[in-house]
Amino acid sequence: GNHALTYRIVDRIFSQVPRKFTSNVEGKMSYEDFVYFILAEEDKSSEPSLEYWFKCIDLDGNRVITPNEIHFFFEEQLHRMECI
Repeated sequence: GNHALTYRIVDRIFSQVPRKFTSNVEGKMSYEDFVYFILAEEDKSSEPSLEYWFKCIDLDGNRVITPNEIHFFFEEQLHRMECI
């Protein structure tokens, strides 16, 4: 199956919400940024990873995830699953 990240999550990552990029180049990750992202993606049980993904989903940054925020991301994933 296609386990790629959704466009909405990629947009959140590149908006630098979960972690500000060190590249100082708009829309581009540095090597350090990429390593941090890969570690967060591969080991979702670590505290830094959990915080990274929580910040991605917490759209308004109030440190609380609402059903609407979950729905925003699930909606795109559901559409992808229906197209399989």
